[in-house]
Amino acid sequence: MKKLAKYLKDKNIISDNEYDDILVYTQKDSVDLDEEYEDEGEDQAIEDFLASLFSESEKLPVVFDSQTDKMLDEYLKSFVALYGLISAQQAYQIIHSQNPSIDKERFDQYIQNKFDEMTMEYCIIDFREAFQNVDIAPEIFIFSPLLIKDGDRLPSFYKHQQGLPYYIPEKEVLIDNNFNPFANISNYQQDLEELLANQYGLSGDDLKGAAFLSLYQLKMSDYELELSSVNKAITKVIVFLNEEHGLSVKQDKANEPLIKLLVLIATNIRRPWNRGWTNYEMLRTKDIAELVSEMGINLDDPKLSSEIISRIKAGSINRDELLNFLESSNLPPKVISKLYKQVEEL
Repeated sequence: MKKLAKYLKDKNIISDNEYDDILVYTQKDSVDLDEEYEDEGEDQAIEDFLASLFSESEKLPVVFDSQTDKMLDEYLKSFVALYGLISAQQAYQIIHSQNPSIDKERFDQYIQNKFDEMTMEYCIIDFREAFQNVDIAPEIFIFSPLLIKDGDRLPSFYKHQQGLPYYIPEKEVLIDNNFNPFANISNYQQDLEELLANQYGLSGDDLKGAAFLSLYQLKMSDYELELSSVNKAITKVIVFLNEEHGLSVKQDKANEPLIKLLVLIATNIRRPWNRGWTNYEMLRTKDIAELVSEMGINLDDPKLSSEIISRIKAGSINRDELLNFLESSNLPPKVISKLYKQVEEL
C-alpha cells in the first residue's frame, strides 16, 4: 500500500496531503513491505508492476508536441472520471471545440499510439476487434478500467447514456485533475472530519482514515449501475464506519447530521452514470429527445434549434446519437432528411 501510495504521489495523481493521509491510515495493522519482500528481484518486480499500471506518455511517439500530448492525456483522464465511457470521436469533438488547432488526423494517430495501453486511469480499445460479442457500437472507446467487471457492465453503461448530453466544464477545470477519484470535494472532507471528531469521538489515525475512506467509497460507488446507488453508497459508508471504527451509526434522529452530510456529498459527486452531471443537476438536464420535442418543428421548413446547434458545436451532444434519434423518430421522412443534413453539416 505504501509503495502504491508513493507511486501515486510521484505521478501527481494524489496530493502530498492525501499521500500523508494514506500513510497515517496504513500505520494501523500495517505490513512492512520491505521486510516481506527482502529479495531485490521481487522488490523490483513490484516496482515494474506498479509502473505498468500507468500511462508513460514520454515513451510514446510525440504526435503534436510534448505539452499538447500531455494536455490530451489530461483530457482523457477527466473524460473517464466524468463519463466512464466515451468514444474517441466524441472525445475529439469536445477537445476540438476547446482547442480548434487540434486536427482530427493527428488526434487519431495519438489515440492509435495508445491502443491496448491498460492503466489505472483509462483504457483505449477498438471494440470491433476486442469485444466482438459485446452489444456496443463498433467504435474506438476510451473507458474506465472499473467498468471491466463482467460481460454486461460496459454495454449496460453504454445503453444507459444514449441520448444524454455531456457535462463539459471550462478547459482550465477539465484538464486540471479536478475529477481524479482521490481529489477532495470542496470542503466536505474537512466538514466530515469535524463531525466525526465532535460527535463520534474519532481522532488521530482513526479520524483521518475514516474521513478519507468514506469519501473514497462515495466516489467509487459512482460506478454502480442502479440509480439508487447514492443510498447504497451511504449504507456502505455507515457499515464501514461501524465495523472498522467501532461506531454504532443508525439512520435515526441522533445520527441525522452525519446522514445529511453524506447525502450532500454523494449528490454533489459528478457521476459517470449521468455523463458527468450530479444527481441534482440531472433533474434539470434535458436529453436529446426533450430538446428535439421542444424545437417546434415547422414541417414545411424544418430547422435545428439554436440550442441544439450550439450544443453540437460545443461537443455536449453526440451527433451520431442525434442522427440515430432522428432516424428512429416518428417525423415525416422529408423532415428527417432535412434535419439529418443539417446535423451532418455542423
